[in-house]
Amino acid sequence: MLTTPRIPRRKGIKPVQMNFHEEKEENSSISNDEIVKIKEKEIDLLQGKLDRCEDIIKEKDKKIQQLEYLLAKINTNNSTV
Repeated sequence: MLTTPRIPRRKGIKPVQMNFHEEKEENSSISNDEIVKIKEKEIDLLQGKLDRCEDIIKEKDKKIQQLEYLLAKINTNNSTV
């Protein structure tokens, strides 16, 4: 038999103070105009991805409709035979 428990004791997490002043100083070197330009580029990129996804969904939807039509056609042929 084991003399120690299988589950180790959990030790408390030591609280850490965050220094927000350093973070503000680093971010202040970027101007608001640059941030806006970066965000606009991100938005354009995401809109492009969204457009591609919408195109893929439309293609898949057409394929599903074709397959459903073929399946219905096969089912009607089998039921008449």
